[in-house]
Amino acid sequence: MGSGSVRAGLFSIAGESKGVSSRKIRIRKPETDFVEQSSSDIWENLCLAVKDVVGQSGVCIEDIVSVGFDATCSLVVVDNEDNPVSVNKDNDDQWNIIMWMDHRAMKEAEDINAAGHDVLKYVGGKMSPEMQIPKILWLKKNCRNHYDRAAQFFDLADFLQYKSTGVDIRSSCTLACKWTYLAHENRWDKSFFEELGLQDLLDENESGRNRIGNHVQAPGTRAGGLTKEAAAQLGLSVNTSVSIGLIDAHAGGVGSLVETAVDSLVIVAGTSACHMLNNEVPVFIPGVWGPYYNAMIPDLWLNEGGQSAYGSLLDYVLRNHSFYAEITKGAFSDRSVFTVLNEQVKKLSKKAPDIIKDVHVLDYHHGNRSPHAYPKPRGMIVGLDMSENLESLAKIYWATIQSICFGTKHIMDNARGHGYNIDSVIVCGGVVKNSLYLQELANICGCDISIAGQDEAVLFGSALMSTIAAGIYPDYKTALKKMAKKGDVIRPLKHTGKYYRRKYEVYLKMFNDQLSYEHIMD
Repeated sequence: MGSGSVRAGLFSIAGESKGVSSRKIRIRKPETDFVEQSSSDIWENLCLAVKDVVGQSGVCIEDIVSVGFDATCSLVVVDNEDNPVSVNKDNDDQWNIIMWMDHRAMKEAEDINAAGHDVLKYVGGKMSPEMQIPKILWLKKNCRNHYDRAAQFFDLADFLQYKSTGVDIRSSCTLACKWTYLAHENRWDKSFFEELGLQDLLDENESGRNRIGNHVQAPGTRAGGLTKEAAAQLGLSVNTSVSIGLIDAHAGGVGSLVETAVDSLVIVAGTSACHMLNNEVPVFIPGVWGPYYNAMIPDLWLNEGGQSAYGSLLDYVLRNHSFYAEITKGAFSDRSVFTVLNEQVKKLSKKAPDIIKDVHVLDYHHGNRSPHAYPKPRGMIVGLDMSENLESLAKIYWATIQSICFGTKHIMDNARGHGYNIDSVIVCGGVVKNSLYLQELANICGCDISIAGQDEAVLFGSALMSTIAAGIYPDYKTALKKMAKKGDVIRPLKHTGKYYRRKYEVYLKMFNDQLSYEHIMD
């Protein structure tokens, strides 16, 4: 489950793709910083996508041994009958998901951080409004009737697993990363919830369940089999096992690795970007989420850096340039926008390699997830003129790509400063199709960049973990050895170090300058 679509992929136990199908899903933005979805719409399109890919593959459903779900870390709310519950004051129950990118709970996140509870040290020191507890707190404060009607609050991946099996087992990936579950101690910290007035979330009902999960297992554990109803809706067999799932970015991390997870940085680059680092011991990095235990790789600790706007920022910047309409029609209509722009950047770089030395972008349009962990900042573009042509658009596009790459470098530098030896960088996600992005990332980070060996690394990661749940492979390392593939490598260009060091210096200074503007206006 991505932000705008659901994809279903079918893989052999040797790691060969047998097909992929995609279906769009609905999103609504009822007001600023509110972003919502429908669990009914998602499930309906998920079932269609699964039927599509199975039908196209020609594989017998009895030969499909296991299913794994991954999803964005969005909050799903249902009642005692598992029916959707509204998450807004308009009382429309079909819209029962607060998406990960929703920032309505800014004030709640600030209040939680101001209290400084001990659990915050496992989320990089600060809780983000993108996490689930601030969202639930917002719901209790602003829509008390919906909060009281809610029997269960799910992370989306956990909801899909529950919907397919009827078994309420939550993933240590989702709960540790977005809910403050202490997976290394197998418990919730009750004092944290009492401090927030949310202790009722942990109260068990007559069936022994609480509202946010009290049966937790690691990804790759078998949750159960498909129910008759779910099997019929998905077009699969009731003999198919279902695996405990993952957040989509974490599945991409699993699906991108080839040999070892320790000291390998995996960048899952899509609408946003997640930067996955695993270690055998907990590493505490201010502003970088984690350390989380059993959140991605079994028995390892995960640190997760992130950039809230990545591919979505490129799309936004392009759409808001006056020449964008021209590039989507007429003489350019036979090529994609990115092909046209990359060709223009290539021409500009031959004319003058430093032609955008005076154009700078700060990629904080949706705040900073890491390493500042500060959602208030906003984006900046320096060096604008009044040109309305292809060259002008290409320059801003190029500078925006550099900006998101500088954001990645900032996270890497921060992690290295706290003990990580990053000896390999692997990238997966939709942005890897952009050759300019890959080359700039290599140039700016000053190291080789490997592309994930699977085109659909997120789907593959879920498939790989599901083979363990089904007993096909005994553990993660064996599954990786049997299924993983290597991808291409992009190397940094020579003689560009000084130029990028100077631009990176400007990038860091832009944030400090913005803080000074805030101070003046305060």
